[in-house]
Amino acid sequence: MAQATGREQRKKTQRAQLRAPNLSAFYDRRISSIEPGEFDFRIVLVRPAQPRESRYLTLTRNTTEVDWSDAEGSTLSGSLTVRRSGVKRINSVPVVRGDRVRLLVHWGGRWRRLWDLRIPDVPPVDLKTGSLSVTLEDDLTPLSLTEREWEFKKDKRHPDGWTMDEIIRYVCKKCGVRPGRISEGRRKIKKLKLKASGLEVIRKAVALEKEKTAQKFVIRFRDTRLDVLPYRRPGTLYTIKGIEKGGSTQATGKPRPVTQIVAKGRIRSGEKTRKVEETIRSVSAIKRFGKIEKEKDYGRVDSRADLREQAKRDLAEAIKLERTATLTLPGIPFLEKGSAVRWVTTEPGWSGKVGDTARDRSFAFVTGANHILLPSSYETEITIAQDDPYFEDRKRRDEERRDKKKKERGGRKPKEDAE
Repeated sequence: MAQATGREQRKKTQRAQLRAPNLSAFYDRRISSIEPGEFDFRIVLVRPAQPRESRYLTLTRNTTEVDWSDAEGSTLSGSLTVRRSGVKRINSVPVVRGDRVRLLVHWGGRWRRLWDLRIPDVPPVDLKTGSLSVTLEDDLTPLSLTEREWEFKKDKRHPDGWTMDEIIRYVCKKCGVRPGRISEGRRKIKKLKLKASGLEVIRKAVALEKEKTAQKFVIRFRDTRLDVLPYRRPGTLYTIKGIEKGGSTQATGKPRPVTQIVAKGRIRSGEKTRKVEETIRSVSAIKRFGKIEKEKDYGRVDSRADLREQAKRDLAEAIKLERTATLTLPGIPFLEKGSAVRWVTTEPGWSGKVGDTARDRSFAFVTGANHILLPSSYETEITIAQDDPYFEDRKRRDEERRDKKKKERGGRKPKEDAE
């Protein structure tokens, strides 16, 4: 049997590496530009308990402020301040607990629904001015408060068990939630029994699916319907160039990072195992921080090239800076958590020619967005980060698959983060 040479093995390993995407090529198709300030908004009060002819009431003229926030680790929320047409004219703003507020934006020749948020509490009223301050929340909040006993097991309709989408649709039916786009599950869940809220059950079903497929999902409401979709890169890129009204930048990293790793491992060939050692260093980091060395045992590896690749990843992670920025812009209503942006600026660390680096450093991703809409102005404040969460997710899934294969072949010690 022919044996692969070292060069052939190296080429094979390089082909198997997960490459960072070329975002310039991914976002090369232009769409209509967005001019801040060209939007028209409509604020509608939706009253489910009223007859259809009086169910919808426009509050645009009565609104003095509306804001909404889509932040990391939380659901969509906001607030609304409206004023009655007259202090005693209660029917001009008949807001009660349980009603909804709908925000529509006019752009590109048509009206688009941005969100529907619920009014969970009785709004306080200023009797002197007739002003009401209303708190708004996403429908994921009431879904998280519906607690009961849940049991999913094999039966006549589910002889092999329940899939993720079947569980989610069943929970939506029991909780009175309208299902939207829900990804089809691949894992058969033979038994699931717990006392929890509807949202916890949905998250548990998604977590079990993730164990099977290593795929992350996004749970959120769109147009009053629950969507559970794969975590994927957005198709639209927003370019920010010279429109920012202010903000700040920050770069965090280890103050004295490792600049050289002595990587040790073991290669098994037939019945024999031999030890291998490779030294991986960053010349530029040594010039800046000095030589800071760490020994690390990677256990069993496939080859020297595999050992070098793992050590290179750990060294790159150790010396990496995480850059974030907070920008205040003229209002852009479509910016939300997960949006892709390109910040064209001369600020250090936020530029880079395509091809000189793995990717242009001006590309970033929104981790939080806060919108403030007033009768005379509209601004959006976003927090952006250079780390590509979509590539990090693919890399994590790729590493999980590699670790699973290694475990099936006999396993090796788990990796430790470089310090």
